[in-house]
Amino acid sequence: PMAQVIRDSKCRRPADSSVPLRLIVKGSAVNRRSTLRAFPRRRYHFVNLFSHGPSAASRLARYSAHMHPLNEPDPLNAFCRHTAVRVPGALAGPLAGLQCGIKDIYAIQGSRTGFGHPQWLAAQAPATQTAPAVQRLLDAGATVIGKTQTDELTYSLTGENYHYGTPVNVNAVGRIPGGSSSGSAAATAGGLVDFALGSDTGGSVRLPASFCGIFG
Repeated sequence: PMAQVIRDSKCRRPADSSVPLRLIVKGSAVNRRSTLRAFPRRRYHFVNLFSHGPSAASRLARYSAHMHPLNEPDPLNAFCRHTAVRVPGALAGPLAGLQCGIKDIYAIQGSRTGFGHPQWLAAQAPATQTAPAVQRLLDAGATVIGKTQTDELTYSLTGENYHYGTPVNVNAVGRIPGGSSSGSAAATAGGLVDFALGSDTGGSVRLPASFCGIFG
């Protein structure tokens, strides 16, 4: 199903309270329930629509065995294997206890940014500081558990990457997840993270949202 783009200053919870609030945002902040007041500016959000029928966890278990048998922690190929990143967030804050993924275009101190291309990655030195968008999430209590895949140099809307493969769309297995924020959308839809950070200049959040059955 297609997803509706939420561009309100408030992200209203669906009428069915059982709908899980898994979010992905464009820019520098994430909103979830009571945290709406913490970040009043307009944002893009991805919210999992699939509260009815099989859960994301059951879909993951169903497909992980033959999708990525040697990489069980990431059965969806949503995260970058070339950059292992885990950064704990602040102990207290509106996002404390939540885990997130970061699109591999944002700098995280001590790690390299690949931008979806191995030659770009090879030319980069480890970042000396963390991007403000990511730092705001950390300061709010979110824990970063990895960088997520993106289309090559973010220049595509399909979600396919010749060098690193295509993240799995759990809500339409065998179909593309959309891009260029493909890994962030796949990880969010598959329940690997509570939310993920993406970017959008020409549909790179909105298309993965539509393809993966989540808001963006």
